[in-house]
Amino acid sequence: MFSLLMFLQVKQCTYDWRSMFTTRGEKAVAAFISQQVTGFDTPVEIEAYVEWAIPQTQAFHDDEGRGNAPPLIFPFMWANVDESDSENPIGKELFQHGTILNTFAFYLESIATIPDGLQKTSSPKAALALATVAVERAWKQWATVMWNLPTQEILESIDKLKPHTWMKILEGAAHFIGAHKPKSIHVQQCYTDSMKTF
Repeated sequence: MFSLLMFLQVKQCTYDWRSMFTTRGEKAVAAFISQQVTGFDTPVEIEAYVEWAIPQTQAFHDDEGRGNAPPLIFPFMWANVDESDSENPIGKELFQHGTILNTFAFYLESIATIPDGLQKTSSPKAALALATVAVERAWKQWATVMWNLPTQEILESIDKLKPHTWMKILEGAAHFIGAHKPKSIHVQQCYTDSMKTF
């Protein structure tokens, strides 16, 4: 019975942790919007940005049937987008848009209390994917049109990241640590404090 209760508690903590990415993504997008000087003054301007940042796939018909053609890039994933050639936009610094870094910082805050020897040493791909999906969904809350990127497609892009890109992502996200006083560190500290009483 105890093991079932423990399993259910761990399962609930996992759900809570994942939903906190969503909350952080919403806060990151709201912070980004509030920091902009122009172009985000009305709902129409914000919706226009969302439509540009997360373009819809284009349906097509070919000899093999129907399909969807993804856009060349999803600008919300890039720190900068060069659109000097509107037919071939070029993204720079993948997964380094401020909203993604801000959301990914939640992961860094979550592991801050784990001793270095116990922390995972590989790149936190799943955490970056969760942060990216959370930001995408947060942006879509600001638009009337709703569409979703499959998390698997985001993970495929993450799998291709080079070590130096991971360093830039981690360094960029570090600037957002503590930006929203995350619940996760408070919960971890409460848990740690309660364990001292045993």
